[in-house]
Amino acid sequence: MSLLPTSRADDLVYFDPAHLARPIGFNPLAQLPEDDRLLVVENVVAAFHAIWPDFWGPRLEHILAHALRLLMDIPGGTLLSLPRLLQDQSYRAGCLRHVMILTSNRGFAEWGEVFGDHVVATALLDSLLHHAIVIQIEGSSYRLRQHADLVPENIRARPSVNPPQQTKRRGRPPGKKPADLENG
Repeated sequence: MSLLPTSRADDLVYFDPAHLARPIGFNPLAQLPEDDRLLVVENVVAAFHAIWPDFWGPRLEHILAHALRLLMDIPGGTLLSLPRLLQDQSYRAGCLRHVMILTSNRGFAEWGEVFGDHVVATALLDSLLHHAIVIQIEGSSYRLRQHADLVPENIRARPSVNPPQQTKRRGRPPGKKPADLENG
């Protein structure tokens, strides 16, 4: 603090979580803009890793990051809610009502079967859910082909950017058949 210019003294906030005589509440998960949430999750995960490196692994990092992201969406969610979120199934179900999750026609549990590899499915889900803004879409699947009449004619008639390749015809060239040559 001796290095701080006196003109900046009013800008200093000294936070010592170990000072128990005057504890200050601090919630790094509260009221964050959507754009800042990923950075906060990464920093909190890095702090946990620095404190408990001997107990660290990729699975713990994955679970912790997603749990923190979920707690950010819950009104009043704090780090104190983390153990309950991970251990209490009914509490977790209540928390999930506050968030929206985009799925495919199959549930997330089936993605390992879809991709043939649970590691690949986990990596894809991590990218989708952890690094993206995800929205919920309700209702049945939408197939554009079933609603082609809704597409304006000028768009429908437009040629494709990458037209399909013409397949080469195999066999003899079209023309007279050998039987026709004998009779003709």
